[in-house]
Amino acid sequence: MKNNLFNTKLSLVWLVLLAFVVSFSACGEDEDEVTPVILEDGFYVKGAETSYAEFDIKGKMSIAKNEVGQAERATMYEAFIAVKAGATGFSIANVAGANTTVYGPGTDYAVVETPTGDEPQVANATFSRGAYVESATPFTVAEDGLYHVVLDTELGIVTVIQVKYWGVIGAATPGGWSNDTKLESKGFDLASMSFEATNIKLMKGEMKFRYSGAWKVELFVDDANADNSVKVNTNFGSAIDALVAGGDNIAFADRAFYTITMVWTAGEGFAADLLKTDDVVAVDYTDYEMGMIGNAFYLADGTTQDENWSTPVGLSKPSIKEHVYTWTYTGITMIADGAFKFRQGNDWDGKSIGYDDCTWAGASASNLSSDGGNIKVTAGGVYNVVLSIDADTEIYTVTVTQ
Repeated sequence: MKNNLFNTKLSLVWLVLLAFVVSFSACGEDEDEVTPVILEDGFYVKGAETSYAEFDIKGKMSIAKNEVGQAERATMYEAFIAVKAGATGFSIANVAGANTTVYGPGTDYAVVETPTGDEPQVANATFSRGAYVESATPFTVAEDGLYHVVLDTELGIVTVIQVKYWGVIGAATPGGWSNDTKLESKGFDLASMSFEATNIKLMKGEMKFRYSGAWKVELFVDDANADNSVKVNTNFGSAIDALVAGGDNIAFADRAFYTITMVWTAGEGFAADLLKTDDVVAVDYTDYEMGMIGNAFYLADGTTQDENWSTPVGLSKPSIKEHVYTWTYTGITMIADGAFKFRQGNDWDGKSIGYDDCTWAGASASNLSSDGGNIKVTAGGVYNVVLSIDADTEIYTVTVTQ
């Protein structure tokens, strides 16, 4: 009797378990399984017709650097996002644990009508700035494109800037430090966008990448103490294969013709590429008037420092021996802690040469040093300076004696 009772109870247990399994399986067949989305805390950009239609870790905004001092600012966040024009636009959402707060434009958020000289200079391209508020109203754009979105929680400000084009700028590029050589968009795509220019002549010198003709965008300017200002980088430097926002000038020596490409990929950022397409014939420097320009020199009165880098010193054409061109500057007074560059002509459209471009020689070469691409004077005095360019090798040699 005990054994029969035990067997009966065991059978009932198995029947219950079997019923549970069948019931669970039936539910799985009738209903879609829902996998919860687990997000890291932070700010996200998202919109139905953007790179991120739903919450996506790729759409999480990253900490941005303040252009003033080039250090990360804990309250400033940025993301690049492809957005279609129209009313759908995109929102910025803050995820904090189980809570999500959605933000849209504040009442003073508007197109910037009078940008500063360092801000985007492209007509009819979106560049807006202002407050953000808790709202379901999206940020919208007028044209399909790639956009730089920046938000600062301490200032309560957001800015949206269209990447109308990328450009290369600097002494190594055709436009010098005055004008961008434009890399135009090859077409709109939510996942990836390319900007390209072909048959671009690059020479030995320095260069940077920047978008929409801008060096930076201002969020807050403290006229009394510039170090307190908050600005957003719109340029990349450091190295062509390792771009850094606001990085140092890129030293370039491989003169040739190139196809230059800048590619943005959602969730990955930017990558630049240079593809050599042709060689460059050696430069004839015969008519190059080169001088020294900077705040290391006095103006004509001999007592006022040229703080505005306004007047070139020793502007002259070279002496020539075969393929070597030489400019000689004699008895030049240089001011301690001042800086300068060698520059062609009276503007920045042509060639300019900084410390890192040169091979240094002479008994007093140690009195000069690198200063962000400029040439810094560490010991003031009266100097003789000789600049020589070997046109065959594009090696620049500077000989300094005090």
